[in-house]
Amino acid sequence: MIQAGCSYDNAPMERFYSTLKNEYFNLRKFKGIESLNTGIYRFVYCHYNRTRLYSHNGGQTPWLFDWQLKFYHLMLQFCLTTTKILSL
Repeated sequence: MIQAGCSYDNAPMERFYSTLKNEYFNLRKFKGIESLNTGIYRFVYCHYNRTRLYSHNGGQTPWLFDWQLKFYHLMLQFCLTTTKILSL
């Protein structure tokens, strides 16, 4: 049994490829390598990261989760800066 966090554990990638195959490849035909590359890019960045919900993100999309994290850090930085200015 492989320990958690081991670089040999490829279950997350197998799950991604399964989703890519079942939700994208099986539903389309591609004319060439360029249309395949464009299609994969659109699937990953426009659908997989922006619309699919993930349980480990609290039921949010990765894009929304990342945006909220950046907003939180920005607000934290603002509060720390404001506190330093007020204490002077």
